[in-house]
Amino acid sequence: MIASTRAHVASLSAIGALLLVPAQPWWSIIVIGIDILVIYAVSAHGREIAS
Repeated sequence: MIASTRAHVASLSAIGALLLVPAQPWWSIIVIGIDILVIYAVSAHGREIAS
């Protein structure tokens, strides 16, 4: 449950960063990349984090 919530928060952060692309393109791309890494880590290792 916690891992799913973390993935949802990272997804919302990535969507929010998309809204900032016109104003701050480089920062938005960096944030989206980090969010993708967080979503991957939580998806791949979520059970390890929970226990």
